[in-house]
Amino acid sequence: MKRLIIFTFLVLSIFSFRPPQSETQAAFLSIPTPWADSLIKTMSLEQKIGQLFNVAAYSNKDEEHTQEILEQIGKYHIGGLTFFQGTPYKQAQLTNLFQDSSSIPLMIAMDGEWGLSMRIDSTIRYPWQMTLGAIQDDELIFQMGKQIAEQFRRLGVHVNFAPVVDVNNNPENPVINARSFGEDKYKVAEKGLAYMRGLQAGRVLACAKHFPGHGDTDTDSHVSLPLVNHSKERIDSLELYPFKRLISGGVGSIMTAHLHLPAYIPESNKASSLSAAVVDTLLKQKLNYNGLIFTDGLNMGGVARYQKSEEVDLQAIQAGNDILLLSKDVPKAVEAIKLAIQNGQISEEQIHQSAYKVLKAKEWLGIHREGRVELSNLYEDLNKTDYTYLKRKLVEKSLTVIRNENQVLPIRELKGKRIVSLALAEEGVSYQPFQQALNLYAKVDTMHFTSLPVSKQKALMDTLLTYDQVIVSLHKSNNHPWVKFEIDNEFKNFINIFRLKKNIILDVFANAYSLQDFLGADFAQGLILSYQNSEAAQELSAQLIFGGIKADGKLPVSVSTKMKAGDGLLSENPFRLKYTMPQDVGISCEDMALIDSIVLEGIREKAYPGAQVLVAKEGKVIYNKNFGKHTYEGIRSVETEDLYDLASVTKVASSLLAIMHLESQGKISLDDKLGKHLKLVRGTDYADLVLRDILAHQAGLPAWIPFYVKTLHHGMPRFDLYSKDSTKNFSVRIAENMYMNQAYVDSIYYRILYKAKVSSNKEYKYSDIGYYLLRLMVEEITNQPIDLYVQEHFYQDLGMHRTTFLPRKKFPLDQIIPTENDKIFRKQLVHGDVHDPGAAMLGGVGGHAGLFGNANDLAKLMQMYLQGGTYADQEYLKKAVVEEYTECQFCEDSIVSNPKENRRGAGFDKPQYHGEVGPTCECISFESFGHSGFTGTYAWADPEEDLVYIFLSNRVYPDASNGKLVSLNIRTRIQEKIYEAVANAKFRAAKASLTEDKR
Repeated sequence: MKRLIIFTFLVLSIFSFRPPQSETQAAFLSIPTPWADSLIKTMSLEQKIGQLFNVAAYSNKDEEHTQEILEQIGKYHIGGLTFFQGTPYKQAQLTNLFQDSSSIPLMIAMDGEWGLSMRIDSTIRYPWQMTLGAIQDDELIFQMGKQIAEQFRRLGVHVNFAPVVDVNNNPENPVINARSFGEDKYKVAEKGLAYMRGLQAGRVLACAKHFPGHGDTDTDSHVSLPLVNHSKERIDSLELYPFKRLISGGVGSIMTAHLHLPAYIPESNKASSLSAAVVDTLLKQKLNYNGLIFTDGLNMGGVARYQKSEEVDLQAIQAGNDILLLSKDVPKAVEAIKLAIQNGQISEEQIHQSAYKVLKAKEWLGIHREGRVELSNLYEDLNKTDYTYLKRKLVEKSLTVIRNENQVLPIRELKGKRIVSLALAEEGVSYQPFQQALNLYAKVDTMHFTSLPVSKQKALMDTLLTYDQVIVSLHKSNNHPWVKFEIDNEFKNFINIFRLKKNIILDVFANAYSLQDFLGADFAQGLILSYQNSEAAQELSAQLIFGGIKADGKLPVSVSTKMKAGDGLLSENPFRLKYTMPQDVGISCEDMALIDSIVLEGIREKAYPGAQVLVAKEGKVIYNKNFGKHTYEGIRSVETEDLYDLASVTKVASSLLAIMHLESQGKISLDDKLGKHLKLVRGTDYADLVLRDILAHQAGLPAWIPFYVKTLHHGMPRFDLYSKDSTKNFSVRIAENMYMNQAYVDSIYYRILYKAKVSSNKEYKYSDIGYYLLRLMVEEITNQPIDLYVQEHFYQDLGMHRTTFLPRKKFPLDQIIPTENDKIFRKQLVHGDVHDPGAAMLGGVGGHAGLFGNANDLAKLMQMYLQGGTYADQEYLKKAVVEEYTECQFCEDSIVSNPKENRRGAGFDKPQYHGEVGPTCECISFESFGHSGFTGTYAWADPEEDLVYIFLSNRVYPDASNGKLVSLNIRTRIQEKIYEAVANAKFRAAKASLTEDKR
């Protein structure tokens, strides 16, 4: 048992802990290598020479290419391959084929600076190194290195030609540029170390490049030989600094660059990668580097254009390189090396030592005992949600605010503010995720231009000047980091002129150097640098603008005299909802994904045609999905912006909101009688009803009254009460081509007050009737229609721009989900009009129903309730008022022993006694509160778990008698999965804490 414990500890030490902070030698030389020691003794000279070749392999080429590589493996004993373009599955197949064909396991490499996606499709694309250079927490870069290593090893890859530790101090550099961490040698070194340690902690050999430093060039070494015309002293103090740090940190390999260095090499066309003065004398002797040395690609123009390929390969070996990368002609190179050994130009011992070093690296990598690449679940394994989450986190922490005059960022006030987003993006360049994300927070009008000729600019300026806030975004291609980074002159000219007329927020989804000589950037009131035009950057930058996340990034390079490396304003803590992934609050994506199957089951069983489901925890939206269609027969899928009829959720999202607001102002009290505030009820049985009793549904009121029944004659609408056309008298819209006589509204209230008796039995009985009168009470006190009141005091400032009564007046019909095909009253499909007949007869605005909205808007409201009446640092309701209304009004402690006790809060529903059927799962806390709606809606908040859950559907389509939503227990089963996910997260956190304590 003791041996098992020791063995387990050693395994954990190798695979779980970071490498030491300081090494005296390359990582792979730090362990015993019995396999390499034994094998090298049996190898022929030809086999040793073969180990020094690493050739290009493509998974998107034909059989001829495959056979060529197989021949090089069999005939020339090549030691490794570097994979380029293709697909993961095909690469895995080829890797298995090539490894099976090689007597000595191959060392597989890839150029994956930002992950596998640098070379193959369908994989995670991490940010470019300049984007990472803006991040202040290098631990995130270490974690990225570990994840990339995990993905490499899953695909059978052992070496990553990363990190780039060139110091990019030349903005005109065409090939390094955004591939560098920046211009500060210290930060480049620290971030390079973090990336390298992450890779090697995952048993992938890191490769620092491009030695001795490719940052201060203005030529691409893929095409010709770049000049670095600096003294040895300058190169030693600046360019070499990051390499020295990584060497001392144990970097496994280094790649030599194709550069012309007059300080070291007198010959004009001699590349540094082929010079013993650079490779042997400088790197191996002066810097004491004993790890593997790769050449840069020997097929590149920086070396290939000046002499024959076999001469290039030979010179690279003579210079001191260990591995010849991408030789143009292996057979000729092998013969040239063998001849050079015979002639005494190269010693056989040098070949032996390099081959031995290769074998030692292979043993450290465990290649000699590695199995075949498993093909099943390959794509899933390479695209784990944890990888996506870290990628988003890296982007989030890179976002840099450079200017923020008058604290324009983040945007605070939304009420009455007209905002527009102007996206300037060339043809085919993405911009939509940015504008979609902005609209999660507020109503933001959107514009997009691929070009801005002078003829368009005047009209555009006139339009933009009508807005209170203009957000201009500049989008460049995100395909690769060496894309031309300059911003279109038409775009720059327009902004330079427009910023003189209007303050703007400028968000740049492009290389930092794109801001050079850009006056508009210097004078923008708010300036954000997002570095790349990825979907994550667009979504997160929009969140930054509205305070969903904070800014932490710092400029990694100097752009102008006003924008220097290290600049970056730290913004305040977030104050609006953040849209993120479950991992952000410690919850597993896989646990939350279990919700999907329940929602889809409901659609499959025809409980509803579609749904929106949202979950927020700790002020972060961790699940926000749309399912199904508007109707079973339709083709339009449910989208985030679509509006559902909220039915009785209207009570807590409108009427109750207004009532709580009035109490927060001291204008009413829960213990007031209705007659105190509503003249209409005075002299009736309703005058003495206490507001607390009404809101808790124990005022003795009837459940509901079918007002429409008396307006029908033999099942058809009475002609004296309804008209197909809207006129002065018939002005109350009920549905399409159906208008009610305005005078009949009084009949509704008459019937309530004088025909519907108030019962003396004050037991709990759910009722809509009280809300008919509460609406009138609110309007009498405020002297304002309730729909306008809640819009003005809540929805506008909360950013609930898709929440409204009478949605047809504001939104296209195809963005409003239809409800019932009403065959009794309206004789048509109810679409864009309120489903509830009583609310319809009040003109669509009822105290109990009539509100339309989406899950995203409801989440903001429930989050405000959850935060005690405050959202976005603005107090909407007094905390004490929220606490009083959300607590059970009459149950006290007896609920524990008497499950029939009234569970209700003041307006809010509450969980039922455990073991009894109620509106929630039994897993929820009794501190929670919310409401459900007849159409299939649900909004719930739990202060104990800091959690909001929204479910919206049109379960009444096409028939309101469809009870499958309840019988299948869809909403509460989803709730159970949410709380199981939370419990699992707590368990994992406790387990991790216990493990850490034991360490």
